[in-house]
Formats: sequence, C-alpha cells, structure tokens
Amino acid sequence: MSSIYAASSTPATPDRALTVRAGLIGGLAGGIIIWIYEALVWVGVQHLMPLAGIPRNATGLVFGKQVQEQLGTAAYFVGTGIHFLFALAWGVLFAVAFLLHRAARVDRQTAACCNRLTPTSRSPLPSLRVSGDVPMPAESGRSSVPRRQ
Repeated sequence: MSSIYAASSTPATPDRALTVRAGLIGGLAGGIIIWIYEALVWVGVQHLMPLAGIPRNATGLVFGKQVQEQLGTAAYFVGTGIHFLFALAWGVLFAVAFLLHRAARVDRQTAACCNRLTPTSRSPLPSLRVSGDVPMPAESGRSSVPRRQ
C-alpha cells in the first residue's frame, strides 16, 4: 500500500494526485451512501417519493420543477450527474481540507517542541496547549521529558 507521501519531493509534502484520488474515492462512496440513505429514509420511512424519483429529484432541486418536467426522462441522467458531481467535488474538498488541517497540527506540535513551551505558557496559537507529554530536547540539568504539574 502506498503512502500519500510516497511520490513527494519532500517527506512532509503530500502527493496532490493521491490526495485528489482519495477525495474522488471518498466522494463516490459518499454519493452511494447518500443514495442508500435517501432510499431508506425518503422512500422507505417517510414515503416522500418513489425510488425512481431520487435521481430526478436533484434536477428539480437545482433547476426547478419546470425544468425537471421539461427534460422528461433526461432529468434522471441530469440528476445523476448533478448528484455525483457534487459528491465528488465535496470528497476532494474534504481530502484537501484534511491534509491542510493535519499539516497545521504537525506545525503546532513542531512549534511546541522547538520553542520549548511549558504547560503554563501562552502560545501565539490559542488552541495550542502543550501537556507534559511533549518530549523536549535535553538541556543541561533538565530531563528530556518534562514533569507534569
């Protein structure tokens, strides 16, 4: 199994192609899961529409009921395209956001270690609270792992 960092020029830079691929796979899975949910809840439990109306419903939501009626059978194909286009776009967006969030988290941890922040000191990042578990470089007279207070 390959890592998202495998084809990168530096170890800390994720490969964009693998990030987009992961987002597309997640978006496709999300689109299928959403349709299963709609089939179970909208059709099965709430009886809001027939099962065949799920793909067509996306066309009506985006373009309106009149366009949905004018398209006829094509509304099913347009609705399927709309549904999966949005699902794939959201999948890629979440994959990129996850990596950005992960990179920011690593940067905060690195800053905590390198700046030798103590559990009581204030950080420029308000969300950063360094506990006694963060290993610090050994200095004269200090242990490599600070004690908890």
